[in-house]
Amino acid sequence: MKREDPDPRPPAASTRDALAAQWRGAWPLRASLVVAFGLPVVLLALFVDALACWIEIGGGGLRGAAALLLLAWPALAAVAVWGGVGAWRAAAAHPERIGAGLRKALARGAIAVAGCTLLVAAAATFVPRLGGYFGLLAGHDPRGRVDAAMSEGGRILRLHGHLGQGDADRVASLLAANPAVYLVELDMPGARHGEALRVADAVRSHRLQTRVVGFCAEACVIVFLAGQERQAMPGAKLGLHRLASGAANPLFELALRRWQASAYGSAGLPPRFVANMQGTSPRAIWRPETDELAEAGLIGVAGLPYDIALPPAPGARGDEYLAALTATPAWRAIDRRYPGSIAEAAARMAAAAAGGADAAAVQVAGQRVVETLLPRLLHDAGEPLRSRYVDLLADQLAAAADPAPCRAVLAGDAAARRALPPALTAGEAAWLAEAARLNPPEPPRPLRPIEREVLGHALSPRAAAELPALRRLAGGDAAVCARARRVLAAVQALLPGERRLAVRALFEGG
Repeated sequence: MKREDPDPRPPAASTRDALAAQWRGAWPLRASLVVAFGLPVVLLALFVDALACWIEIGGGGLRGAAALLLLAWPALAAVAVWGGVGAWRAAAAHPERIGAGLRKALARGAIAVAGCTLLVAAAATFVPRLGGYFGLLAGHDPRGRVDAAMSEGGRILRLHGHLGQGDADRVASLLAANPAVYLVELDMPGARHGEALRVADAVRSHRLQTRVVGFCAEACVIVFLAGQERQAMPGAKLGLHRLASGAANPLFELALRRWQASAYGSAGLPPRFVANMQGTSPRAIWRPETDELAEAGLIGVAGLPYDIALPPAPGARGDEYLAALTATPAWRAIDRRYPGSIAEAAARMAAAAAGGADAAAVQVAGQRVVETLLPRLLHDAGEPLRSRYVDLLADQLAAAADPAPCRAVLAGDAAARRALPPALTAGEAAWLAEAARLNPPEPPRPLRPIEREVLGHALSPRAAAELPALRRLAGGDAAVCARARRVLAAVQALLPGERRLAVRALFEGG
């Protein structure tokens, strides 16, 4: 038996008649539902979502993308109404055959679901951004434009506000016109990603330093990471969160998340930070602490916590050293305990640079301030911290194998300690920061005669006698380091009570 076509009515011949016929429901249900409604709506929705994602990541040609989006959404709505109404009417006119009722119900259900989805998507993603799209079309970024200004002397470029459409060209022009720039200061609560990537390229090509002085959020972080050396002033914060595409299709959300992870990872954001960023809602902001930034190597000099990002000489001024020192967490900890330390270090570094010292010597000039403060910190640190310092000093003396560097380390010389392995310099910086944060305890009382006798029995009489002067033996002969290592090893091997006596003896008098 010959099978009949369930929808025998062909579309009208001409294009105009065919469109009118579809609107009246004269097309076959299958053709109306798929060709006139489903396929064009899906393709236009994908196009709209792609444009929304492109605008969100701040790609090039934002003005043209906004124009296309403002045309594409009405076109999508018109096609959805035309195709949906025609398919709905075609379902009503569908021939009555076996299963026809189910097909009609499924077709109308699909049309209703698709229509509601489009309405919700338009209300949630298009209408709230409508003013912004018109702003982009008019050439005005609705998020604002950055205030870019040069410091006196043309050595620092300050960027304040949102990095918007066209701002990368302005920044590039300022850098080209001011070749003395060495630092970019950032206070940007947001940025277009396309503009930020271009500014980051300019920062890298000019080998500039970057410094956060306020709030650096979203794509501003990409500019910050481009700095050859990076700093964060007190109270400054980075802000990160997951991007929202403004697209209704979850596949575009996934693609945007992958793009964001790749872009920020390529810029230098550590994987742990990328994961935290991706796990933060677009409506919230994750602000990593300064200590987290330092531990991740995003600020400061890796392995040398008291080194700073030096302003280039000649022409470096004292206030530039002061700002760089203030931006360093390790120096801030010292200055909180001993106010004026940063100012003194900045003056010494500026004087050393003016005298023609090289970069390493300039760093050491500032670190001499910490060298002079170390005895006071040890005296005031309290027994647990002093005991930890004994272990640290023993490791430092073991690392400085040659007699001359070993004696210099024993004397607390800043240049010698700076040359130690990074793990030891970082360990000492952590110790100094902790000691600087503590309120000074009661000064340790001198050992009583009975305690000295106990200590003499626990060690040897000679070792017990050498303890108070151990750190002042550095000017002696080549054997002094060997003796110091032996005494420290003996102290480390003592029982806890005896060790406490030895540590008190070691740091008597500061």
